[in-house]
Amino acid sequence: MRLRLLQITLVLITVISLSLTMPGCKGKPAAPAAENAAAQATPVSVVTATLGDIVESTELTGSIEPVHQVDVQSEVPGNVAWVGVDVGDTVTRGQALVRLDTDLAASGVRQSAAALSAAEARYGQSKVGLQLTRAQSASALRQSESAMESARNRLRQARLAAGLTHNRVNDSVEQARIGVRSAETQLADVKAGARSQEINQAQARVDQARSALKLSKLNLDRMLSLAKNGAVAQAQVDSAQMEYDTAQGSLRVAEQALDLAKEGARTEQVRMAELGVAQAKQVLSQTLAQGGQADVADRDVRTAEVAVDQAEESVRLARSQLAQVASVEQDVRAARAGVQQAGAAHSYSQTQVRKHFVYAPISGVVATRDTEPGQSASPGMPLVRIVQLDMLRVSCEASELQVARLHVGQEAQVTVDAFAGREFAGRIIDIAPQVRSGQRIYTVRIEMPNRGGLLRAGMFARARIVTGSRQNVVLVPRDTLIERGEKRVVYAVADKVVKVRDVKIGSAQASRVEITSGVRAGDLLVLGGQSLLADGQQVAPQTQDKGGSAAAAPAAQ
Repeated sequence: MRLRLLQITLVLITVISLSLTMPGCKGKPAAPAAENAAAQATPVSVVTATLGDIVESTELTGSIEPVHQVDVQSEVPGNVAWVGVDVGDTVTRGQALVRLDTDLAASGVRQSAAALSAAEARYGQSKVGLQLTRAQSASALRQSESAMESARNRLRQARLAAGLTHNRVNDSVEQARIGVRSAETQLADVKAGARSQEINQAQARVDQARSALKLSKLNLDRMLSLAKNGAVAQAQVDSAQMEYDTAQGSLRVAEQALDLAKEGARTEQVRMAELGVAQAKQVLSQTLAQGGQADVADRDVRTAEVAVDQAEESVRLARSQLAQVASVEQDVRAARAGVQQAGAAHSYSQTQVRKHFVYAPISGVVATRDTEPGQSASPGMPLVRIVQLDMLRVSCEASELQVARLHVGQEAQVTVDAFAGREFAGRIIDIAPQVRSGQRIYTVRIEMPNRGGLLRAGMFARARIVTGSRQNVVLVPRDTLIERGEKRVVYAVADKVVKVRDVKIGSAQASRVEITSGVRAGDLLVLGGQSLLADGQQVAPQTQDKGGSAAAAPAAQ
């Protein structure tokens, strides 16, 4: 301020001096030329251009915004029954904020719980029914398969017994017929008289009778063995026993006939031969009568075959019943699906009840409260706004020239008018990839911690970002620059004469500006009052010492 007053005083003195020295003016006579020139020099304040370091920076302005803010809404419609927070309250994540009336939703929970219980009961009954059906079907199948196997075994035994009976009857009939023929031949031989050939024949009959006895013995033993296993009837055993006894009698008769042949024909021999024929015919008749036993055996085979057919049909029926298990299993799956559906409905109704309670999704401070008990709430309608103030964000506008010198991660010093003299540290977190629609402006966001909770959303903020620095550049005070249209000029003083110079500026600080051309370090520049000076004007440069008194400036080199 004192510098400004000094400059004005010097200008007034210069004007008065010029008015007194002009021709026609009244006053003292003119002094010599040197003294006049000294008297005409205009006193001016000058500064020296210096070399120094300059820090390049960009200043952006914007508004403070919270990094995280949430408009809490209800997911279901309903009437507000309770509001637990107010504006300015601090809340934590998960804290209950608002409760809607839950009477209708609770009724839905009770209904869904009852439906779930009923579905579970049906599912339990279907599982029990499935177990019973499986057990009964499996048991019936096992029983029918066992019965079928038994019937097949009885059929095999009946067929074996029938085959043995047919063989035995045929053998017995053939033997009986041979016995008749032999007895008749023996009778004829007895009547004809015994010869050597007859004796030989009698011996052959004895041998034959012995063979028959042996065969009947084997047949009797086989019948007794089959009878023990239940394969033949007792009547067949009795028939084999009778054949064995008959064979013994035939052997005795043959032996007697052999003896008679050796002794010669006698009346008794004839009668004995006749008796043998009669006995042989009787045996044949009895053997033919055994043909009914083969018919009985055949009937047993047919009966066993019918039993097998019935058993196989029972197996097919049991297997078809087992196939019904699949239908019961389908019923069980349907019942299980019913339980799942009822469970989902019950879970949904419980979720609906929980949604009648509105909780804080984040921790922070309540910024607005837009509802009161008794009001209706609907999805999408804000109830409470929560903001987090521990971390804030400054949303700034930047030109394309400024954006070219910025990048994500750069540190920024933020100031706000509400806290003059204080700086808050932040950093750039993102830069918009494109300009705003219809503008040449980019959005730059700076994030900073809000230590102590001093800052508030909506405050106007200035952010200074250091973009670079240079050393040993020419620096001059801002007040030495004069704008003339699009040009900038300075008033340089050389040999006490003012020279107007065009200059180009580089970076600027608060009070100093970088000169890239037109000024060199050590040049003297007029500081203030330049508009009253002209190019080539004589001046008396004055510098300010630390005490504030004026002193003559040294001549510029």
